Amino acid sequence: MAINDTILNQSEPILRIDSTLELINTCKNKTYEAKLEEFIYLDSNAYLLTITSKDSGKILSLDLPTGRTHIEKCGNNYILLSSACGGPCSGLDFIFLKEKRPSESYMYCHIAKSNENIITHVENEEFENLKIRNLKNGKEITVHIDTCENVSSYPCDITEIDISGSMLKIEFDSSERIPRQKQINIIEILK
Repeated sequence: MAINDTILNQSEPILRIDSTLELINTCKNKTYEAKLEEFIYLDSNAYLLTITSKDSGKILSLDLPTGRTHIEKCGNNYILLSSACGGPCSGLDFIFLKEKRPSESYMYCHIAKSNENIITHVENEEFENLKIRNLKNGKEITVHIDTCENVSSYPCDITEIDISGSMLKIEFDSSERIPRQKQINIIEILK
């Protein structure tokens, strides 16, 4: 599902719901609505994600730890939450909807433009070891990747990933603003 299929209400001001909750943002798609709220007068500073099915009216409420900043996307298979971890670090939490499976969190995560189930991420800030994961089947590979051609151009960030057949195309941007690309065969995680 393309991101433009999701209606995000991020521009709304924070509203006081009651004495303990503040609305962060909401999103909806064809099958459900979701809202992210923060408990503001509790020591835990926790978050509440409420998902309401448009078909059945069923409500699912999830208590989340601190640091969830907003809803990024209401996808067909998951809700995507952005989380902060300090500095340039950022993470994404995948709250799965169609399967009984725990949520998954990834740091420095990118989602393939043409397939929302293929992601890349980094563990323990080991940027030279890029993890490529298929969220649908749980398969993952690790590839060694030189994000920068020379040390003086660090950091070189991934700007976009996309899939063509069994090839994952990764685009990088360096501090010199010279875009680079790398292609990796990911057939083993697509099966």
